[in-house]
Amino acid sequence: MDDFAGTPEPPYYAVIFTSSLSSNTDGYAETARRMVELAARQPGYLGLESAREGGLGITVSYWRDEGSIRAWKADLEHQKAQRQGRDVWYRGYATRVARVERSYGVLPTQQNESCLAPSGPIERQRDSWERNAPAWIRSVRDGCIASRQVTDRAMIDAVLSRQPRRVLDLGCGEGWLCRSLADQGIECIGIDASRELVEAAREQGGGRFVELDYASLSRLMEETGETRFDIVVANFSLLDDALEATLDRIIPALASHGQLLIQTLHPWALQEGQAYRSGWRDEDFRSHSVDFSTSMPWFYRTMSDWVSCLARAGFSLTEVIEPACPESGRPLSLLMACRVAQ
Repeated sequence: MDDFAGTPEPPYYAVIFTSSLSSNTDGYAETARRMVELAARQPGYLGLESAREGGLGITVSYWRDEGSIRAWKADLEHQKAQRQGRDVWYRGYATRVARVERSYGVLPTQQNESCLAPSGPIERQRDSWERNAPAWIRSVRDGCIASRQVTDRAMIDAVLSRQPRRVLDLGCGEGWLCRSLADQGIECIGIDASRELVEAAREQGGGRFVELDYASLSRLMEETGETRFDIVVANFSLLDDALEATLDRIIPALASHGQLLIQTLHPWALQEGQAYRSGWRDEDFRSHSVDFSTSMPWFYRTMSDWVSCLARAGFSLTEVIEPACPESGRPLSLLMACRVAQ
């Protein structure tokens, strides 16, 4: 890696991992790249710097607090990589955890202006949610997004028609869905990686809200002893390119009869001139009446891509709903009900 990590003002924490490679490095490079991607999705992750010369390498990852470090260490995919490292790839290794009290220096010229700015789409997406949390809360609670009158109702109806007792809301935001379901006597737990959104949800009540990334979903089930859920909801919240990994983590959270309800922007709701193919797009929020401070990258999927990803992850579609604009009749969203294939 050539760039410095864009860390905030101290204090924060550093995990320093030093390793010496063995002669067997089959699969090491691919797994190392995957761990960098996965770490970047964790709550509390701040950045990473890494260098290797010959067989000796040092990687320093930066974290907001010790709880974030423990959650990353407990991630199941990360644990699998740790075991492979111990058993196969490393001749020796050491992990050191330190609290950073001071930070100073001179950045390379090209980084003087941009070091603190997130670069990749995942980092920019996480930064966008943090920066835009106040605007998002106002937009939802003040009813500033006209299409949500249709899409919110569609999701509530889809959940209620299945008569669940327990619901898990992935990417719960400020908690509107959990509150709506609580009014109907349904137990609901919401998870979100944004601390500010989770705190806003807790203030309003109506459910239990946990600051948690999707990658750490297994921790919710294992550490809290949660009973599996009748329904898992992902309401406009599957926004990155790691869909299949997220779907894999959802399956253990579902009861044997459970269903996954996904609502997303309708694949045909393209802006003029955009190609019909899956890939990263940018939401600039210009159509919103509330001022958002920064744009948000999100991963657009075609209809066939959605269906293929669900099938590869072991889900089968049981119902497809296309909530439409009452005036124009154009579809606003795609709502998919899925079960784990038998």
